[in-house]
Amino acid sequence: MPSALDRAALYYPYIHIRDLNWLKGTLLCFPQVRRIVPDGFEVEDKAHVEPFCETIGATGEPLLINESLSDLNLSSPIREAQERLLKVLQLNEELICKRYSVSPAATSKKKSAPKKDLYRIHTGKMMYELGEYLKDKNLAVITTKPPTYREMHGRWAGVHETLGEAIMSVIAIAIARDKGLDIVTSDGTLHHALAVLDEEEVFARLAKTGEANKETSAAEKVDELAELVMTSCFNLNKLSAKEIGELSKNGKDLRAFKTALMSIAESIPEILDPTEREKRLKEKANEVIGEWAKYKKSLPKFALEALIESSEVKFPEVAAGVLAGGSVFPLASGAGLAIGLLTWKGLGIWRKYKEHRDHPLSYLSKIEKAGATLIFSGPSK
Repeated sequence: MPSALDRAALYYPYIHIRDLNWLKGTLLCFPQVRRIVPDGFEVEDKAHVEPFCETIGATGEPLLINESLSDLNLSSPIREAQERLLKVLQLNEELICKRYSVSPAATSKKKSAPKKDLYRIHTGKMMYELGEYLKDKNLAVITTKPPTYREMHGRWAGVHETLGEAIMSVIAIAIARDKGLDIVTSDGTLHHALAVLDEEEVFARLAKTGEANKETSAAEKVDELAELVMTSCFNLNKLSAKEIGELSKNGKDLRAFKTALMSIAESIPEILDPTEREKRLKEKANEVIGEWAKYKKSLPKFALEALIESSEVKFPEVAAGVLAGGSVFPLASGAGLAIGLLTWKGLGIWRKYKEHRDHPLSYLSKIEKAGATLIFSGPSK
């Protein structure tokens, strides 16, 4: 069976975090989240996001960091990808301009924000030549102050949504390939091209010249599935950045959990439509929660308590206390459970406890113990 990939996540397509529960859930699936930030851009994080920029995780870096575009004007994978995109636009110029031209009604003589239905991209994310081409061909409206941002944040390009998604997809795929990252979004399920990091599919969708031909690997499906389990099945309001940082430092728990999802992920067919793929992934996420419920139900009651309090219980010490003559030994810090004598039955329970302690789904139990609340209990019967 293939193993899960151990990689950080690249946030698409925004700079600022829009959903704190999503960020927490994603950080329970990936050791770090990175966001694409133009050179010189001053991020305006809300107070509840700032701790994630300061808390150190499994990578030895903060849980949330910026992926800089400072080398955009030099020879870099990101620039080269945009050069290829520009060539596609030029080769299909008549079709592109017909489909994605910015309507005159969206422009203004004043330097105001584009209409709300336009897709906004900070020009610092694009190489100069691409930005100029978009402006010259009436494919973009350039403004200096979109809503909610200050003048100091520079210029923004308002483009057709399909064209904007293509530009950001090409940028994200280039970064993800270069840095060994997965791509994640707080807006639902990613388009297929982003899930499989296929630049050619982005070009084909933009110019409508072909269809996807790259299959989603089991590891990529697992990442999508694991993230959906965390972000859609749990309320993570009570988890702090510090608690998530501690959970992420034990990377083997996360890897074991993701590897255990392989068999479920492999049963998901290749689905190009984002809405249909999200629907199928949610069904599988519910299946995961159902399996976790079965796992917890199978635990002997004392073993479940021991698992929940595993950081406080040392079973060999329990056994030693019993052998020394203690007829009753309180387990799990006053849980009211006890072992009378160390019999063969007791040894069997100890072996059972170890099996459950090392079970890959125990990762969800640890998250629950840290304060996560289950908001879905599994598929109905």
